[in-house]
Amino acid sequence: MNPFVYCVVGWALLAPFAALAQDQKYLEYLTTEDERHHLKNRLVLRDEVRGFAGLSGRMWVVEPDGRWSFVALRSAGTGKVKEVTQQTGQLTPDELVALAKDLATHDLAGLPVKHGESPRINPHRIVLKFGDKEMVLNGIIPRRKNETTREIIAKSAPSQDTAGATIWTRWGALAHSIESRTASPRS
Repeated sequence: MNPFVYCVVGWALLAPFAALAQDQKYLEYLTTEDERHHLKNRLVLRDEVRGFAGLSGRMWVVEPDGRWSFVALRSAGTGKVKEVTQQTGQLTPDELVALAKDLATHDLAGLPVKHGESPRINPHRIVLKFGDKEMVLNGIIPRRKNETTREIIAKSAPSQDTAGATIWTRWGALAHSIESRTASPRS
Protein backbone atom coordinates (compact mmCIF):
# COMPACT_ATOMS: atom_id res chain seq x y z
CA MET A 1 0.00 0.00 0.00
CA ASN A 2 1.09 3.56 -0.68
CA PRO A 3 2.65 5.36 2.36
CA PHE A 4 0.25 8.25 1.80
CA VAL A 5 -2.72 5.87 2.18
CA TYR A 6 -1.23 4.52 5.44
CA CYS A 7 -0.94 8.06 6.70
CA VAL A 8 -4.55 8.94 5.83
CA VAL A 9 -5.91 5.71 7.32
CA GLY A 10 -3.82 6.18 10.48
CA TRP A 11 -5.02 9.75 10.90
CA ALA A 12 -8.63 8.69 10.41
CA LEU A 13 -8.25 6.03 13.11
CA LEU A 14 -6.47 8.30 15.61
CA ALA A 15 -8.50 11.51 15.15
CA PRO A 16 -11.39 10.40 17.41
CA PHE A 17 -8.92 9.71 20.24
CA ALA A 18 -7.41 13.19 19.89
CA ALA A 19 -10.89 14.73 20.08
CA LEU A 20 -11.66 12.62 23.16
CA ALA A 21 -8.48 13.87 24.86
CA GLN A 22 -9.51 17.47 24.12
CA ASP A 23 -13.00 16.80 25.52
CA GLN A 24 -11.45 15.50 28.76
CA LYS A 25 -9.15 18.52 29.27
CA TYR A 26 -11.56 19.96 31.85
CA LEU A 27 -10.58 17.12 34.22
CA GLU A 28 -7.26 18.94 34.75
CA TYR A 29 -9.23 21.46 36.85
CA LEU A 30 -11.15 18.88 38.90
CA THR A 31 -10.49 16.30 41.55
CA THR A 32 -12.87 13.73 43.03
CA GLU A 33 -13.64 13.46 46.75
CA ASP A 34 -16.38 11.22 48.13
CA GLU A 35 -17.46 10.46 44.56
CA ARG A 36 -18.10 14.19 43.92
CA HIS A 37 -16.18 16.57 41.69
CA HIS A 38 -14.33 19.47 43.33
CA LEU A 39 -12.11 22.12 41.78
CA LYS A 40 -8.43 21.34 42.33
CA ASN A 41 -7.86 24.84 43.70
CA ARG A 42 -9.63 27.93 44.94
CA LEU A 43 -10.67 30.17 42.02
CA VAL A 44 -10.65 33.96 42.47
CA LEU A 45 -11.71 36.75 40.11
CA ARG A 46 -10.88 40.28 41.30
CA ASP A 47 -11.89 43.55 39.67
CA GLU A 48 -9.75 46.14 41.43
CA VAL A 49 -8.91 49.83 41.18
CA ARG A 50 -5.99 51.43 42.99
CA GLY A 51 -6.39 55.11 43.82
CA PHE A 52 -5.04 57.69 46.24
CA ALA A 53 -7.27 56.26 49.01
CA GLY A 54 -6.14 52.67 48.43
CA LEU A 55 -7.57 49.65 46.68
CA SER A 56 -11.28 49.06 46.03
CA GLY A 57 -13.32 46.77 43.83
CA ARG A 58 -15.10 43.43 43.74
CA MET A 59 -14.09 39.82 44.16
CA TRP A 60 -15.74 36.52 43.27
CA VAL A 61 -14.41 33.42 45.04
CA VAL A 62 -15.24 29.80 44.25
CA GLU A 63 -13.92 27.32 46.80
CA PRO A 64 -12.95 23.79 45.64
CA ASP A 65 -16.16 22.31 47.07
CA GLY A 66 -18.33 24.80 45.12
CA ARG A 67 -19.07 27.27 47.92
CA TRP A 68 -18.88 30.75 46.46
CA SER A 69 -18.88 34.32 47.70
CA PHE A 70 -19.18 37.76 46.19
CA VAL A 71 -17.10 40.28 48.14
CA ALA A 72 -16.80 44.08 48.06
CA LEU A 73 -13.21 45.30 48.42
CA ARG A 74 -12.84 48.54 50.37
CA SER A 75 -9.82 50.52 51.38
CA ALA A 76 -9.04 50.11 55.07
CA GLY A 77 -6.21 52.66 55.18
CA THR A 78 -2.43 52.25 55.17
CA GLY A 79 -2.50 49.87 52.20
CA LYS A 80 -4.92 47.40 53.77
CA VAL A 81 -8.09 46.10 52.12
CA LYS A 82 -11.30 45.25 53.94
CA GLU A 83 -13.28 42.38 52.39
CA VAL A 84 -17.04 42.68 52.95
CA THR A 85 -19.04 39.61 51.90
CA GLN A 86 -22.14 40.63 49.94
CA GLN A 87 -23.51 37.23 48.84
CA THR A 88 -22.73 33.55 49.28
CA GLY A 89 -23.99 30.35 47.72
CA GLN A 90 -23.17 26.83 46.60
CA LEU A 91 -22.57 25.55 43.07
CA THR A 92 -24.11 22.19 42.25
CA PRO A 93 -21.79 19.37 41.12
CA ASP A 94 -23.00 19.89 37.54
CA GLU A 95 -22.24 23.62 37.78
CA LEU A 96 -18.72 22.84 39.03
CA VAL A 97 -18.14 20.53 36.05
CA ALA A 98 -19.51 23.21 33.68
CA LEU A 99 -17.18 25.79 35.26
CA ALA A 100 -14.20 23.43 34.84
CA LYS A 101 -15.18 22.93 31.19
CA ASP A 102 -15.19 26.70 30.68
CA LEU A 103 -11.77 27.00 32.34
CA ALA A 104 -10.45 24.36 29.94
CA THR A 105 -12.22 25.73 26.84
CA HIS A 106 -10.77 29.22 27.38
CA ASP A 107 -7.41 27.82 28.54
CA LEU A 108 -7.11 29.48 31.93
CA ALA A 109 -3.76 27.73 32.50
CA GLY A 110 -2.43 29.17 29.22
CA LEU A 111 -3.14 32.82 30.01
CA PRO A 112 -0.04 35.01 30.31
CA VAL A 113 0.89 36.11 33.83
CA LYS A 114 0.44 39.79 32.80
CA HIS A 115 -1.30 41.31 29.80
CA GLY A 116 -2.15 44.89 28.84
CA GLU A 117 -0.58 48.16 29.94
CA SER A 118 -1.13 49.58 33.39
CA PRO A 119 -1.82 53.33 33.57
CA ARG A 120 0.15 55.30 36.17
CA ILE A 121 -2.93 57.01 37.63
CA ASN A 122 -5.73 54.95 39.24
CA PRO A 123 -4.87 51.67 37.51
CA HIS A 124 -7.84 49.35 37.01
CA ARG A 125 -7.12 45.67 36.51
CA ILE A 126 -8.70 42.24 36.58
CA VAL A 127 -6.93 39.46 38.46
CA LEU A 128 -7.59 35.72 38.06
CA LYS A 129 -6.09 33.29 40.52
CA PHE A 130 -6.31 29.50 40.46
CA GLY A 131 -4.20 27.89 43.17
CA ASP A 132 -0.71 29.43 43.06
CA LYS A 133 -1.07 30.83 39.54
CA GLU A 134 -2.10 34.48 39.34
CA MET A 135 -2.80 36.29 36.07
CA VAL A 136 -3.38 40.03 35.66
CA LEU A 137 -5.18 41.92 32.89
CA ASN A 138 -4.18 45.61 32.96
CA GLY A 139 -5.62 48.62 31.15
CA ILE A 140 -9.27 48.18 32.13
CA ILE A 141 -11.61 51.16 31.72
CA PRO A 142 -13.64 52.31 34.74
CA ARG A 143 -16.75 50.26 35.50
CA ARG A 144 -20.05 51.95 34.83
CA LYS A 145 -23.29 51.09 36.59
CA ASN A 146 -24.83 47.77 35.47
CA GLU A 147 -21.79 46.60 33.50
CA THR A 148 -20.51 43.07 33.92
CA THR A 149 -16.82 42.32 34.10
CA ARG A 150 -17.05 40.75 30.65
CA GLU A 151 -18.52 43.99 29.28
CA ILE A 152 -15.78 46.21 30.70
CA ILE A 153 -13.11 43.81 29.41
CA ALA A 154 -14.68 43.95 25.93
CA LYS A 155 -14.79 47.76 26.03
CA SER A 156 -11.16 47.89 27.19
CA ALA A 157 -9.86 45.45 24.57
CA PRO A 158 -7.91 46.60 21.52
CA SER A 159 -9.40 46.00 18.07
CA GLN A 160 -9.67 42.35 17.04
CA ASP A 161 -6.89 42.68 14.44
CA THR A 162 -4.36 43.74 17.10
CA ALA A 163 -1.83 41.17 18.30
CA GLY A 164 -3.04 39.59 21.55
CA ALA A 165 -6.69 40.59 21.06
CA THR A 166 -7.87 36.99 21.51
CA ILE A 167 -6.43 37.02 25.03
CA TRP A 168 -8.95 39.75 25.94
CA THR A 169 -11.77 37.61 24.54
CA ARG A 170 -10.64 34.64 26.65
CA TRP A 171 -10.46 36.87 29.76
CA GLY A 172 -14.00 38.10 29.10
CA ALA A 173 -15.34 34.58 28.67
CA LEU A 174 -13.63 33.37 31.87
CA ALA A 175 -14.89 36.36 33.86
CA HIS A 176 -18.41 35.75 32.56
CA SER A 177 -18.24 32.07 33.48
CA ILE A 178 -17.34 32.89 37.08
CA GLU A 179 -19.47 36.01 37.54
CA SER A 180 -22.64 34.51 36.03
CA ARG A 181 -22.46 31.41 38.22
CA THR A 182 -22.05 33.39 41.42
CA ALA A 183 -25.16 35.57 40.96
CA SER A 184 -23.46 38.84 41.79
CA PRO A 185 -25.63 41.93 41.80
CA ARG A 186 -25.45 44.26 38.81
CA SER A 187 -24.76 47.72 40.19
